[in-house]
Amino acid sequence: MKTPNAIRRGLAVLLVTLAAGAGAQALSAEEAQLLARVRQHTPTALQLLERSVLINSGTLNPAGVREVGALFRKEFDDLGFATRWVEMPVEMRRAGHLVAERIGGQGQRVLIIGHLDTVFEKDSPVPPWKSDGRRVHGQGVSDMKGGDVIVLLALRALNDIGALNGRTVRVVFTGDEERVGHPTEVARAALVDAARQSDVALAFEGATKDDAGRDAATVGRRASGGWHLTVTARTGHSAGVFGRDGFGAVYEAARVVNAFREQLIEPDLTFNAATMVAGTSVKWDDAESQGQAFGKTNVIPRDATVRGDLRYLTAEQGARVRERMQ
Repeated sequence: MKTPNAIRRGLAVLLVTLAAGAGAQALSAEEAQLLARVRQHTPTALQLLERSVLINSGTLNPAGVREVGALFRKEFDDLGFATRWVEMPVEMRRAGHLVAERIGGQGQRVLIIGHLDTVFEKDSPVPPWKSDGRRVHGQGVSDMKGGDVIVLLALRALNDIGALNGRTVRVVFTGDEERVGHPTEVARAALVDAARQSDVALAFEGATKDDAGRDAATVGRRASGGWHLTVTARTGHSAGVFGRDGFGAVYEAARVVNAFREQLIEPDLTFNAATMVAGTSVKWDDAESQGQAFGKTNVIPRDATVRGDLRYLTAEQGARVRERMQ
């Protein structure tokens, strides 16, 4: 689909050239200018990436998320964006979101989406930053501080050639993408508001390949939610397991989760079983995503709780699978 919007075209060109390298096809004069600017700013962008990655910003580390937000906010300020930090209520235990805007009257209104948090909390054993000169590994390098830095690199190149003049571009970098705060309506209000004022949205999280192994862009995003399974079983001495006292909570939870795997798999659907806590008694702290269990090997476990995520392409698919899970 063709569009006269220079921002969309420029961002697409930059995505292709960054992912696949230059020279894959003939570039227009404007695209060649963009590519030259990207190459010019790439060393600085890599430095910014390292600075951001070395700041731990696990979702449950609000101070770190805010620090990364402040780092990127300065970059948007330098590009002429009006920026603001959207705080979350204290009881949500989330840092908030960075919003940056340039408002104009030309072309379509573009929304760019990223996030500041990572899955790596303060106690993560993953090294923060490791580079061999060709490839970088570290906490959030791909998901998604690398994407955030590419957003800034692309916008800087577009700004250099005047392509942002008169255009409307909104950027929302959320602070709780990896573990959304609750209530969701509050956590996602800034993003929903920006989407309602936009004509097209582009997300810069990671890269993907098609079935042939070629770099590709994603034209649809799956929704995500969660599920949890709670099992309460008869307890007793382990000598009675499989008999009058039944199988216990662990076997029953395993049976149900395995039934999900055997019966529910279909295209565009995933449901990861992420944590299981089981024993004579269990406790689960949803805010910290941690659990505790007590039990003895000679006692049939009474309690089990399993939690996971659910990703689906359409609302109908999500509703159908949830119903079958129940």
